[in-house]
Order: sequence, then C-alpha cells, then structure tokens
Amino acid sequence: MADDKLFEQRLKNFGKLEIVDDSTALTLAVVAETLDILRDLQGKESGAMVIQTRKGEWKSWDAEVYGVDEAAEGAYIRRIKESSYPVILLSEEAGRVDLTEGKKGKKLYGISDPFDGSWLYKRACRSCSTARLPSLTKDSIRLSL
Repeated sequence: MADDKLFEQRLKNFGKLEIVDDSTALTLAVVAETLDILRDLQGKESGAMVIQTRKGEWKSWDAEVYGVDEAAEGAYIRRIKESSYPVILLSEEAGRVDLTEGKKGKKLYGISDPFDGSWLYKRACRSCSTARLPSLTKDSIRLSL
C-alpha cells in the first residue's frame, strides 16, 4: 500500500538535488514507491495472480496481466494524476492514458512499463524485473530508470 508521507519525503529529497528538476524528482519518487510495492508483493500469490487477459493482436504471445503489473502501474497513474503535470501516459498495460484534464503547462509524454518482467516474475525469476518511467517532452527524454 502506498505511503503518502514517505512519497512526499522522497519527492522533497529528490528535489533538493541540483541536477534534478521537479518533474524528474516526481519520476524518481514514483519509481521508488513502485519498487516498494514490488518488494511487498514478492512471494505473494496476489502478485502472480492473472487478473486480466489481453485480447487481440497486442502481445498475444504474452496475453496475461498479473496483479504485480496492475499494482505497479496503478501507483504510476495515481501519482501522476495527483501531480500538477499534464501527462499523456503510453502504457503497456493500460494503453494511452490522458492525465491532462484541468492541468496547465507543456504537455509531457510518459512511457510506462512499471514492471518489466512479470512473465518471469510468475516463474520466480526475480532478478529479471525492473521499474521505469521515462519522462518525454517534444524535444527530449528526461529520465529512464
């Protein structure tokens, strides 16, 4: 479960770094929170449970969406939605998610695959998973973890 106080502290701490702007601090805090979620799900049946099956051509060779995928991506979407940044999120699991409503400023584009390796996770290959969220503008890629 997300810890709002810890998230805010991380956001504040990352924001203190000279080389980190506010949107990058947000990205780092979201990734750190997602890693906590993944750690908490480790070894639990709920993380490996199939919660959805993709339909059609998209990833037909890997059609299952696991609890770990949904939990990780849910954290990304929640935190970005709560932020002041107008973001269009392109997600492996959810598709295109428009998080710009009521927000001003330059639109950012994020590519989300918060848990890359769920198929391997289900088969207990823990070292083959990552969390990442690049933040894109029209002119540059800011961060990819």
